[in-house]
Amino acid sequence: MAHSRTAPLLVIVTICLLSCLQSTASENSTAIGDFVTDVGPNKVVDLVMVVDRSTGMGIERFILGLSKLAGALLQQYAVIHPDFTRTAIITFGGDSRVIFDYISDKTTTKCGVFGGNSPTPWEKVKYIRNSTFAKGTNLKAAFRQANTIFTAGRGKRPSAKQIVLLITDGDYSTPDDPINEINTLKDDGVTIFAVGIGNWLKPGNVRILATKDAYYAFNQDWSDMVMKTKFTSFSIGKLFYFIYPTRLCFGYNAFESRARLFEYLHTF
Repeated sequence: MAHSRTAPLLVIVTICLLSCLQSTASENSTAIGDFVTDVGPNKVVDLVMVVDRSTGMGIERFILGLSKLAGALLQQYAVIHPDFTRTAIITFGGDSRVIFDYISDKTTTKCGVFGGNSPTPWEKVKYIRNSTFAKGTNLKAAFRQANTIFTAGRGKRPSAKQIVLLITDGDYSTPDDPINEINTLKDDGVTIFAVGIGNWLKPGNVRILATKDAYYAFNQDWSDMVMKTKFTSFSIGKLFYFIYPTRLCFGYNAFESRARLFEYLHTF
């Protein structure tokens, strides 16, 4: 059934996007897709992306990187149903902001993401350049917001695997380190994948934020994520059939399978 194939779609697309970040990652790094595949037959996923927008990341590169990443995520899968994959994006600099939260909000559809009154949820991501890029990196507040999103009262699904995908340079100077918040997430069964990136990358700081070393990767520059269009550097050890919508707004049955997604990503 089409429903059974939509659940891991966000994670599968994330593999493609993560792959262009992993050219300098350790050889034992584990793909999110491999991890979710091992969870079991129920691949329902709640994924919160926590993205660094501090000055150390570089404003222009952040804009391009997040826009391309979020755009690919949003346009390659459907935010369609509480029984399948749900996602949220949090950015942090001197403060922390939830850009959108489709884990707590179970009513949003694909058409709701791209359509409706302006600014649409997609426009909030696309034009995040209006956000304040201030000194300081309040990662603690970002993880606190992620924890809130994951709680049962805000839409946490007992059947879902909860995942945080963190993209940061590892400088968490404001107001203090986020370890307590991270431990709360880990104690609640949330798995954290960390990608180290930025102008002043601190790999050691990023590595300890991941659930384990195998869930950590790094790259020095946003441009690698923005510019690479052929995701060939990251071997996941199995063939995935990518499932993506045939049109912008659709019901959750309107999917077709493809063995390759690369040409489609070239349109972004």
